[in-house]
Amino acid sequence: MDLELDQYRIGRYAYAGENAASVSFECVSRKLGGSDRDPAIIRSSLRKRSESEGEGREYRDANMTMAHSAALAIAKELGCEGDGGLGAEPDLKPVS
Repeated sequence: MDLELDQYRIGRYAYAGENAASVSFECVSRKLGGSDRDPAIIRSSLRKRSESEGEGREYRDANMTMAHSAALAIAKELGCEGDGGLGAEPDLKPVS
């Protein structure tokens, strides 16, 4: 299983590898009592049960895109202020 992970400038913390990805973000919302004082930290993640058929950036990008899309949908559903700091599209450039 791929253990090499790239970190991204998405939300509070984001990483992706060829078989996994995760996006964490902070949410302040009327639907989450007390989050105005202590923002909720929400994580969207995925992990594939089997190895990818190939290697490379395209798998990391696809995994990050899926994790980001799920996180953004959650942020919008909860009404998080500023969509939890998530952009409309993921920044797929890894942190150096």
